[in-house]
Amino acid sequence: MKRPQQHVIATEAELRFRAVLPPSWVVRQLNPDYGVDFEVELVDQEMLTGNRVWIQLKGTGNLRHATERFESRGFDDVLQQQPIDEPFVAFTLDRKEIDYALRCPFPLLLVVVDVQAGATYWHPIRDEIVTRFGRPPQFAGQETATLRIPTWNRLDSEDPHRLDGLRWYAVEPARMYAFARLHYFVHEFRYKARLSGYSVGDGWVDDGEAAELRDSLLLAKEYLGEALGLDVVFSSVGGAPSAMYSHLRELMEVGQASATRALELLTNETYTFLEMCVSLGQVSHGVDMLSTAISSYDGYRTRYLLVEANVVWRAVAHRLGSSPGPPPFPTKGDRNEPTSD
Repeated sequence: MKRPQQHVIATEAELRFRAVLPPSWVVRQLNPDYGVDFEVELVDQEMLTGNRVWIQLKGTGNLRHATERFESRGFDDVLQQQPIDEPFVAFTLDRKEIDYALRCPFPLLLVVVDVQAGATYWHPIRDEIVTRFGRPPQFAGQETATLRIPTWNRLDSEDPHRLDGLRWYAVEPARMYAFARLHYFVHEFRYKARLSGYSVGDGWVDDGEAAELRDSLLLAKEYLGEALGLDVVFSSVGGAPSAMYSHLRELMEVGQASATRALELLTNETYTFLEMCVSLGQVSHGVDMLSTAISSYDGYRTRYLLVEANVVWRAVAHRLGSSPGPPPFPTKGDRNEPTSD
């Protein structure tokens, strides 16, 4: 009885995939595997986290390599306007596989194992398709689509105790819950409260509106406090983007503290016009950061894709000898196709 070569490749792909994961992580093989081969749950400090990703595993003995050329715009002083030829691996999926990934409410990642080279790559299917082909995708009648997997999305070259990309996507469901809460706060605050339009003087609020202002400040303080407790967005949990979101967190903390201060001033009626206006401005700015956090997140969806901003950022980091990780600020995707194979 003969064993088909594709079965041998599939077995080797699974072995190599399991080998690049931390041994403490839980890998569950799904059977039957309708579009999802494995569920991987993260374990930190011997504790099951509940954070998990779902894997579509592909093994191949003939992985296609290509190169994409990008302009080095915005960093002329470092890159001397030299174009960047960025290598990637190309892998083609059927439309039915892509459609399934787009429908999934959970993070479904493609893992491609090159059994010849012993390399294991990963890629976020949904973010790649939406970024390059739009929502809904414009495939122009194509029955397949080729994904461009950056060579930096290579699991076997990463520290097995980090695997930042997998960790980033493992907390996606929790992150989406957090953003749903932020949406709720923004909507409810606009409906129930206001922080402007008051006639304020030294120690008084005119037209009997002090009670409304007090209620608005209490609501701002409550919502900002709960938002700051959403660690999956505003801390480093799950690889949260630290640079921009830590700045948003600081502004929200100032807003929360200013709400507390403004409430004290209202109670004591000892404030000046300037004191109250400054406090209300800081509270309002803090509340505005809830919307900013929501709107900026779409840019982070491209942080592991082959787009110009990521390529240029990594080239600059390499030239300066600093960390070549994904940009700390949102990036703008593109829909360029490969230019050469």
